[in-house]
Amino acid sequence: MLESDTRILRDRFQRGTYTSDSGTELYFKTNRIYNDEELKSYFLDLDISQESEYFEFLITFGACDIFAHYDYTKESQPVLLQSIEFFPIENLREINVSISNALENDLPRFFIVAHNAFLSQYFGFDLAKTNDTFGVFTIDSYPEEWRDETEAWCTFSEWINLLIKTDGRQAKPR
Repeated sequence: MLESDTRILRDRFQRGTYTSDSGTELYFKTNRIYNDEELKSYFLDLDISQESEYFEFLITFGACDIFAHYDYTKESQPVLLQSIEFFPIENLREINVSISNALENDLPRFFIVAHNAFLSQYFGFDLAKTNDTFGVFTIDSYPEEWRDETEAWCTFSEWINLLIKTDGRQAKPR
């Protein structure tokens, strides 16, 4: 990940909130922190390198919610409008199977690591690819077809940079 992106995200996590240029208040929350040894043991079943940007992201921010936006006007309890949720590593297999049983067959080379339920988007890796291994997938197609049908491939770092530049409004590279 770019050092400047890490610095920006670290600042937003420390404050917990960030007000975008449009005046929208966005929330950043860590749900689970990992240390090197935990990640190494979880990644034994996946083909993720300790030098990967994703590994670095998890060490720094853990399983988390980023760019979360709530509506406080309609209910006594806030209503979540948008959030990108990074799944806990220890639940990746179960989460991928809950999305589609077909995804279990693709582990450890293809797996989903995050989602934005509001936009019906899933985010994950296809480690069988040599370049641009991070993809954005929508429910417009079946999960077993995501590898072949998505055109939204980039690096993890490029995706994080896109989220930062657009305050989480655009998660799909063009």
